Amino acid sequence: MDKQQYLVKLEQSLKKMPGTERSDMLYDFEEHFSLGREEGKTDMQIAEELGDPHKIGKELLADYRIGQAKKDQSLSNIARVLLSLIGLSLFNGLLVAVPFLTFLVVLAAVGISSIALAVSPFIFLFNLWFGEIYYIWPTFFLSICLSAIGILIGIGLIIAVKKGVPYFTRYIQFNISVVKGEKSI
Repeated sequence: MDKQQYLVKLEQSLKKMPGTERSDMLYDFEEHFSLGREEGKTDMQIAEELGDPHKIGKELLADYRIGQAKKDQSLSNIARVLLSLIGLSLFNGLLVAVPFLTFLVVLAAVGISSIALAVSPFIFLFNLWFGEIYYIWPTFFLSICLSAIGILIGIGLIIAVKKGVPYFTRYIQFNISVVKGEKSI
C-alpha cells in the first residue's frame, strides 16, 4: 500500500473526528512517510511499520474521545468513548458497556423516583381540589416529607453522576490501554 492509499484509509477511520484534529493526525503520518523516504524506505515498508491504518484510526479516535471526556465529563462523551472502545474490541467494549448501561438504568430509575416524590405536594393539591381526602393534615405533611425526600434524592443523584463519570472515564481508558497492549489485566 502506498502513502496515498494509507492516508485515505486512515482518514476514513478518522472521519468522526473534527476536521482540525483529523488534519493534524494526517499531517503527522505524512511526516512519517517523508522521514521514512529520507531513510531510503519504500511506502510499503513505511506502511507496514506503521501498522493497519484502520486499527490506528480507531485507536486515535478512542484517544481523542477520552481526551474530550476528560475535558467535558458528560454522559454523552462517555457514551462516545464507549462506542469507540467497542470499535477497538468487541469483548472489551462489552465489559465496559454492561456496567455503563447498568449505571444509566439505575440513574433513570432513581431520577424518575426522585421526580415522582418531589411532585407529591402537587398530587395532594390535585386530590384536595378534585377528590376526597379524609385526613387532610397528615396527608399534607406526608406529601411535604415525600417531596423533601425526592429533592434530596435528586441532589444525591446529581452528586453521584458528577463523582461517577470520572471513574467511568478512567475505567474506559484502562480498557483501551489493555486493548492496545499497553497494560495487561
